[in-house]
Amino acid sequence: MKQSFLVVITFILSLFAFADNNVMGLKGKRIIIPPLIEIQRGSFYTSDVLNKMKFDEKFEYNELVFGDTLTVTDVQHLNIGDKKNEKIIVMMIHKDEPIVLHLPLYINKDDRRIYRNFYGKGKTDVGFTSVNEIIPFDEIRLCYYDADLIGSINSEWLNHVVYPRDTEFAMIYGEHNMKTEGMSKFEPYLFLGFEFLDTEKRNGKFEMLNAVFSNRMGTKYFLPINGEQLDENKYGLSLSNLTNAFYSDTELQTHCRQNRNSALIDSVQQFYVGSEVFIDKSKLERRETEHAYNLGYIGETLKGWGDGYFNITGVRMLPSYSNKPFFSYFAIASNECNEYAIPIEDDFSELVVSASAHRNELAKEASRLERERSEREAEWARQEREEQASLARKYGSTNAKLISEGSIRLGFTKDMVKESWGSPYDSMTVSNNYGSVECWIYGFCSYVYFKGNKVVQIIN
Repeated sequence: MKQSFLVVITFILSLFAFADNNVMGLKGKRIIIPPLIEIQRGSFYTSDVLNKMKFDEKFEYNELVFGDTLTVTDVQHLNIGDKKNEKIIVMMIHKDEPIVLHLPLYINKDDRRIYRNFYGKGKTDVGFTSVNEIIPFDEIRLCYYDADLIGSINSEWLNHVVYPRDTEFAMIYGEHNMKTEGMSKFEPYLFLGFEFLDTEKRNGKFEMLNAVFSNRMGTKYFLPINGEQLDENKYGLSLSNLTNAFYSDTELQTHCRQNRNSALIDSVQQFYVGSEVFIDKSKLERRETEHAYNLGYIGETLKGWGDGYFNITGVRMLPSYSNKPFFSYFAIASNECNEYAIPIEDDFSELVVSASAHRNELAKEASRLERERSEREAEWARQEREEQASLARKYGSTNAKLISEGSIRLGFTKDMVKESWGSPYDSMTVSNNYGSVECWIYGFCSYVYFKGNKVVQIIN
């Protein structure tokens, strides 16, 4: 009677422990158990083992099940209260074959046939002839992945572009040297499916499921996915949270629309679409935010644009290359050669002006420059007349004309030579046919000789 009471109490306690035990709730689920790195026999048996409940080697299921989809048909907790024989058995279907997963709660530590499908620390039990391990029922943690959820994600995402919402989760394996790096927020990544990879530094000797992505350059990224109750030190994402960590194309565009200045977008559509404009390339290049880019050659900035006149043909949401989020609103500007995407930011009206207004500004500027040129020429003519009149008063009209033309002649005074040719490069006293004379040197082979204050000889 006392023993029966203990069995009942133990059974009731096991029900309370069920909240932490993820094995007992597997019935009806399709699961994938991660592949072993070091394959060990044991744990999986053919359904024949159920006839006598003798988990002998002759009943072992020799086909590998790791990484394949398993359908759980039943889960049973047996021999409750019998320490040495307490176990959980999980009935499954593998490739249309019924099989049994044996999870003993009392294990001989030397038994290499047992694959430890559970995680959690067992308690050592030293017997008279052996050392055993007791696994508490509530600490059994079967590591598995939800096969239906994997299929659902594959169906929705495979070969589609998605965008990371955040970078904190991204513990990414590099493709070759397995270095960890982050995925850029709102950047586009092509989802390539799931793949099991060696966990490298982790303690468990199994492969971990990874979501595989590729960026625009074709570089692959592997995002580790935690199995159900993998261990206490999780990293990466759980499979159920994977879709929450990324935007789809549609979701990101919706998110971007909600975070954009709708009044500005509306004004661009109303006042610019269908009109000819001039785009100030210099202002565009000085922009602190994003420049325009060529729709035919993604990433190429605005260049080869002739006179800078374009027709605005519409407003679209397109990939952005410097702003976040990744999608932005762009005005599509077309000329005879190319189409360009012009980011619609607060300074849009400073960069893009109507063609007629720009031509008016050009005409005003040309008129202003012509007026200034005429004024300068008139001023230069006035100054020249005044200088000519001053020279005529000082030296006579004939000499004044020669001086204004940069010429000199015999009989000029030193002051008159300076008025015409400026100060000499050097001077010296020499003797020639005129006796002792002063020679002014102007550059190469240009000499002026003075007898007293008068020019007597010119060599040029």
